[in-house]
Amino acid sequence: MAYPQKIISRLQNIKNAGEPKRVDCIGKDASFACGTAVQFALQIDKTEKRIIQAKFKTNGCGFAVAIADLLAEIITDKTLADLKGLERENLSRVIQAEFGELPSEKRQCLEMVLTALKAAFMDFRNRQIEEFAGEKALVCSCFGISEDTIEKLISGRKAKTVEDVGKLCRAGTGCGSCRFLIQEMLDSVLQVEEF
Repeated sequence: MAYPQKIISRLQNIKNAGEPKRVDCIGKDASFACGTAVQFALQIDKTEKRIIQAKFKTNGCGFAVAIADLLAEIITDKTLADLKGLERENLSRVIQAEFGELPSEKRQCLEMVLTALKAAFMDFRNRQIEEFAGEKALVCSCFGISEDTIEKLISGRKAKTVEDVGKLCRAGTGCGSCRFLIQEMLDSVLQVEEF
C-alpha cells in the first residue's frame, strides 16, 4: 500500500521519536492484527501538570509512526486540564483532519496509538497515587482531588454525572483516567438510592 502524501510528509520530518530527558510515565500497546507495538514515554511537570515532552517508539508501519508523532506533538506543552480527558473521538477527528480518512485496515494503527497514550496517562495517575499521603484515597491525580471531596459532591446531590463532578471540582477533566472511578462512585450511590 502506498502512503498518502500527508503521511509521507510527516514521515520525512519525525520530531517526537525516542525518549524524553526524564521519563515520568510510560504506556504501551500492541496490535495483533499486524504484529506491531507502540510505546509513549512522557515527561510531565508535576507542579503545573504540564507535558514537557512526549516521545514514542514503535516498530509499526508509516501510519502508526505518523499518528504517534502527531499525537506527541499535539499533547506536548499542554496541561492535563487542556487535554479534557483525551476523548478518543476528538483525537480521532484531529488525526483524520490532518491525514484524511484512514484506510479501514489501518484504523487499528490509530486505536493502538490512542490506547498506548491513554496507558501512559494511567501510569502517571498510578504513580501519583503512590506518592499521595492523604488520609482518603486520591481519585484524580491531575488536580489532587480526593475520594472524600467527590463523595461529598455526590451525597450532597450536587453531582449526578461524571461531567457534573468535573464542572464542580475539575476531577476527570485532565487526562481522564479517573473517569471510570468517578462513574463507579456515582453508580454505587445511585444504586443505594434506588432501593
